[in-house]
Amino acid sequence: MLNKNKMRIMELEKQLELTKKELENGYTKLILELERSTKVSLEHIDQKVALDLARVENSEAIKSLRELVLAKLQEFGAISKELRETYIKQKEFIALAAKEAVEKVFKGEIKAMVASAVREVVSDKARELLFDDSNNSVLGVSEDLTRDVVEMLKTRIPNIMTASKTEDDGTLNEEEIEERRSKVLALERHYSFPKLLAIIKAGLMPMLVGPAGTGKSTSVEQAAYELGLDFYTSNRVQMAHELTGYKDASGRYQPTQFYQAYKNGGVFFLDEIDGSSPEALVTINTAMAQGYMNFPTGKVYMNENFRLVAAGNTYGTGADAQYVGRNELDAATLDRFVVVRWNYDNELESRIIGDKDLLKFGWAVRDAINKLKLPIIISTRGLINVYNLCQIKTYTKMDALESVLFEGVDAQTLLTIIREIKISNNYTLALSRLADKVKDNENY
Repeated sequence: MLNKNKMRIMELEKQLELTKKELENGYTKLILELERSTKVSLEHIDQKVALDLARVENSEAIKSLRELVLAKLQEFGAISKELRETYIKQKEFIALAAKEAVEKVFKGEIKAMVASAVREVVSDKARELLFDDSNNSVLGVSEDLTRDVVEMLKTRIPNIMTASKTEDDGTLNEEEIEERRSKVLALERHYSFPKLLAIIKAGLMPMLVGPAGTGKSTSVEQAAYELGLDFYTSNRVQMAHELTGYKDASGRYQPTQFYQAYKNGGVFFLDEIDGSSPEALVTINTAMAQGYMNFPTGKVYMNENFRLVAAGNTYGTGADAQYVGRNELDAATLDRFVVVRWNYDNELESRIIGDKDLLKFGWAVRDAINKLKLPIIISTRGLINVYNLCQIKTYTKMDALESVLFEGVDAQTLLTIIREIKISNNYTLALSRLADKVKDNENY
């Protein structure tokens, strides 16, 4: 399309240039001929020819040709602008991916993986970790030297264990893990939780589909602990190495949550699967279909207790008005999952939020937003956050609504929501005050 437009513009420009040259050449020939045949001044003839030339240049044919060339140039400019914007977005996406990778390192996720690997080095799995299928050392040194390294690590294991449990790397000891399990299992259950648990028990792969903030990740963690399995998780993946892991510059393998669950057993939860790269998800398809996976350390067979659960805000059909950053998933990926619709659970919200006025307000606003098809999310998580903020003396109800649910929403949209809801309590009054505040700021 772009090349075709370029060729057409060049053709029109050439045609316009030839027309101008023909007019100029004709004018020059006329002057020379008159000068040869007459001895009189040609000033008045020159003026007449100039007027005639101006009339020709301003004729409808020339005007139409100029307008057509201008339109094509504008069209070409629009296409060029779109291409530039696409290129800029690609650069921004790459920069964001790099930033996220760096943030993961500094949050200690990589450190936690290394600490976990070191602990395994001094266990019975030392040989499996330190040597590949060809008996070559993963450390890149001789077998004897590798043994010396293992022995040195054994003498330092108390220090390693102490260092691994730091605020930086986030690694939990057994006591903290048990505390986490107890806390999660004590939480209320979503009404669709029995379906999720039954699907995992059956060895199938559930995909929870529903709006943000409905407790999908918490429910999957609850299911893992009820089944006596470890819980592993990862958000949307853009590249295969986020699942398979990689070897660093020193040749050491940096494992992932997926690797640990696939090899040792456990529930691996892939959140925001519809925000993941379709190409990266081919890795999961292959791992599940074959029953084994080629990781950077070699072939690993899938543990019989490995379970995979995914979640998304859409059905893998691409972006919509609310979730614009979602990708379309291919049929091979979707075909592996059993879809479980994961809506907001009003009864669950009633059991965990003690403010009935807030609940009535939140449900009414949620219904209004759905009816008006507005890109605003009134999630369970959001209502809980509003409730918690309202327990702080320095926060008014208006402050809590603005900070959690309606940040950046314009006054007209707020007023439209207010007209749609049919209840009146302290929260609707707070929303009205917020609309007035936003309107005053917009006018200012």
